[in-house]
Amino acid sequence: GPIRGDAFSGFSNLLYLDLGSNDYTTSLPSDISNLPGLLTFRFQEGSVPFGTSLLLTVVRKMPSLQILDVSGTAISSTIPTEIGVVSNSLVSLSASNCNLTG
Repeated sequence: GPIRGDAFSGFSNLLYLDLGSNDYTTSLPSDISNLPGLLTFRFQEGSVPFGTSLLLTVVRKMPSLQILDVSGTAISSTIPTEIGVVSNSLVSLSASNCNLTG
């Protein structure tokens, strides 16, 4: 089903978010990146397109993020060169089966 636009607005202290293996009918809401304390974000095997611009926004706006798993999502583009520049805390990026190039 759809993800409400304000679905994550009340979770500013959230540390771990796993939205994997779901069948969402909408894209991720923009407030997903307003989780500054998030350490782990897993969104693997999702049916929602997860573009590189959203990937960079998530990493940029989540300064504590250490683990990002978008395996099996529909990214299908090049690996953004900025990914290593925008995050000082990211230690694990898993993006297998995404048709990434570069």
